[in-house]
Amino acid sequence: DVTAMAILGEVYIQKENYSAAQSLCSRAVSLDANSAGGWSCLGDAYYWQGMTESAESAYRKAVTLEPADYSSWVGLGQVLVAKGDKNGVLQVYEKLKTVSPDMANWFNAEVVAKMPRVR
Repeated sequence: DVTAMAILGEVYIQKENYSAAQSLCSRAVSLDANSAGGWSCLGDAYYWQGMTESAESAYRKAVTLEPADYSSWVGLGQVLVAKGDKNGVLQVYEKLKTVSPDMANWFNAEVVAKMPRVR
């Protein structure tokens, strides 16, 4: 089951076994390309391995499939921070305000507020 694969992939991420998570989540999305959870898990696996371009692509697929999934939006925002894309980070923050105001507040305090100021 694709959902179980994505959940197990997240367990691998928690255990810092990112390559196993990547393998499992890649398999999940190959079985069901419409699995938002699979794409989000794959984004997490890529992110923790420093593969920002691949992570961004996976998170974008996840939020396209499930726009209300705040965790995928947060993941995308973290990737954009790593890439130095301040405008993208602010767009994610604005989207989070509509999806999950509580998570938007956390994201603003923990991510946006700590970014270097644009001069």
